[in-house]
Amino acid sequence: MVDISTYLEENLNYALNMSFTILLIIGIVANISVLYALNLVVIRSCLTTWLLRAQVVLDAFCCFWIMLFTWVRYYPYSDPLSGWIQCHIWRTQIPYWLVAFMSTCNLTWIMLDRLWATVYCATYRRYEKAYIIWTTIGTVMLSVGTLIPNMLIVEFHNMTCSTKITPNHTFAFRVTMFYQPFNFVVYYLLPISVMLVAYFWVVCNFQLMERNWQNAERHGQSTSWSLQQSDQGQSESNGTFCSIDPLYRSMTVGSLCMISIVILGHTFDTVNYLLSNLVSEYSYDFGSDVQLIGAFVNTVNSIFNPVIIALSVPSIKKLPPEYLTLIIKKSKRVCIKSRFEES
Repeated sequence: MVDISTYLEENLNYALNMSFTILLIIGIVANISVLYALNLVVIRSCLTTWLLRAQVVLDAFCCFWIMLFTWVRYYPYSDPLSGWIQCHIWRTQIPYWLVAFMSTCNLTWIMLDRLWATVYCATYRRYEKAYIIWTTIGTVMLSVGTLIPNMLIVEFHNMTCSTKITPNHTFAFRVTMFYQPFNFVVYYLLPISVMLVAYFWVVCNFQLMERNWQNAERHGQSTSWSLQQSDQGQSESNGTFCSIDPLYRSMTVGSLCMISIVILGHTFDTVNYLLSNLVSEYSYDFGSDVQLIGAFVNTVNSIFNPVIIALSVPSIKKLPPEYLTLIIKKSKRVCIKSRFEES
């Protein structure tokens, strides 16, 4: 006789996995499409181009890994080495969390890039190559360094992997008690704070520029969309002018949308993770339905980011009409050639 509770649980898991998979496949396709579009358009800043391309690549991998972990939560093993790998790397979802950390870090750099290109535009071109190098190194180092303790919050003993850590698991429990607030600060609080500060700094800077532009117009002076700044990026009258790419202004609404989705998605999983430290009877069990739902919600921004980028970059928004025109022209040429051949 089939246990009705087991039957319902299996069907519920299957429905949950299928619904996640459909949305994640849409996210992967969207990210690949936007990556292709970014390779077709020309953006003035190499740093902005690099960060936007890196973002859609990382978001595509986020969707791929969480989809894989949704279906393959654990696998059988027969020796201590494969058991240790399955427990400390696969059960803790290290590949997914690595690209998730890198995606969040890269998104933070995108917000800072807007700040550097607008408020500090006088020195932006001079230090652009250094920005590319240090942002890339910073993304890798911060993500790997933050994720290393995550491998130690489970315990593999006597060929058994324990993901529900209790005070009886002395070392793993101590690592968990340290890692939970550390993860909250580094993965949630710090990047979101930096993104919000950078965003509103840029918004205030644009408002100040508009006010100066309107005042200059009112006094009959000729103005242009430029910002007068010193080498330190401060608004001082030292004769240094720099033009600002309209791209950064068009990204204002999109940037706020990306930050908002990150806050909503990361909050759910972060609170779920911190509950095991606040509630004695609750544990964050890697691979459970609740944990995977939290990880999926954490990945929602990776599904929406490519759409927001496509709508925020003016040169990408012009692509569909241009390509449609080219297709129509090519179709007309083919029809004309076929008629001539028939005649």
